[in-house]
Amino acid sequence: MNPRTWFRKKIDTLVSDEYLLGVEEQRWRSNLIFLMTFVLILSLLMAPVYYFNRYTMDLIAVLITAGVSVVCLFLLHCMKRHEWPLYLFAVYLTFYSMFLMLFGSSAGFSVLWVLAYPLAVCFFLGNRFAQPYLTILIASILILFSPLFDQWRTARYSLNFRLQFPIIFVAFSCLAMVVEHVHQRTGRKLVDMAKRFSASANQDQLTGLSNRRAFYDVIEREKARERRHRSGLQLIMCDIDWFKAINDRFGHQYGDRFLIHVARLFKSGLRSEDYCFRWGGEEFLIVLPNTTVEGAVMVAERLRSAMATTPLADKHFGPISATMSFGVHPFSMAQTVDENVAQADRCLYRAKQNGRNRIEHDTAEEPPPETLKDQ
Repeated sequence: MNPRTWFRKKIDTLVSDEYLLGVEEQRWRSNLIFLMTFVLILSLLMAPVYYFNRYTMDLIAVLITAGVSVVCLFLLHCMKRHEWPLYLFAVYLTFYSMFLMLFGSSAGFSVLWVLAYPLAVCFFLGNRFAQPYLTILIASILILFSPLFDQWRTARYSLNFRLQFPIIFVAFSCLAMVVEHVHQRTGRKLVDMAKRFSASANQDQLTGLSNRRAFYDVIEREKARERRHRSGLQLIMCDIDWFKAINDRFGHQYGDRFLIHVARLFKSGLRSEDYCFRWGGEEFLIVLPNTTVEGAVMVAERLRSAMATTPLADKHFGPISATMSFGVHPFSMAQTVDENVAQADRCLYRAKQNGRNRIEHDTAEEPPPETLKDQ
């Protein structure tokens, strides 16, 4: 990878939605690496300038800054927690700013680098860290610019500069914190909005179950986990028997109510790690991770029994009941997702043919029919 491609990739990372909308904890580590790397590069670029101009104190300061940056980057690489490298870096920057104010010069522009701190710390680390850090720094600036430290400073600041610099620093700090606060609130709202849109796109609006689109996201995750653990992954395709009769007799409104009733029974009859999807119409698909074929058949039987014995109560028509048929198929890695779903649907069709209100299943050893490979 050439430097231009690498640099473009890093810029794309910095302006990606995941970076900009992420919460502070998710951003801190990558932000610290970027910030410390930037300080390291800047220090190395400034070192030759100070060396050739014989600014000995400034040269020593930037070399120490580069060394601290390297140490912090090394600690970030070795440690899982990023707090200690952050605190070390923050303490050093505080002392470095005091050095600039004691031995720097307003005419030489070196003191004005401290004005970049509020913008950098708020953007890269957020207000939770910036507020106490900038408070300490403001107190340090007020003390160092007071007459108490006149004898310690090598540069004599004018009275106007000593009054204006703390005011400007406070103004920069407040502005940076306000901007970061707006950024955080906007980011949280955008994340919430994106989650709502994602949930709406992946959810069946009638039953509240996940829809077919969500199934393909879930099954890819479960396939990866199944490859690692080999703990069993089962598909159950199920369908309400004679559902059209409910719509014809009671109307589509009651048909919708009955679908909601079925969804509630399924939610209460499944584990938290199981998934239930409305596949279409009166058809549902259940995914059971960490389950054997025998366990999936037991789950299907429990749901079948609950359907047969728990009618939908209605004050006008009385109890509205129906049965369900189930097809159980162990997920096979040798088949595609659609082939596995087709095989579960084939089991359901077999249950319908054999009298409905029953369960048909494949065994793990049973090869898929040749006709399904074309589906």
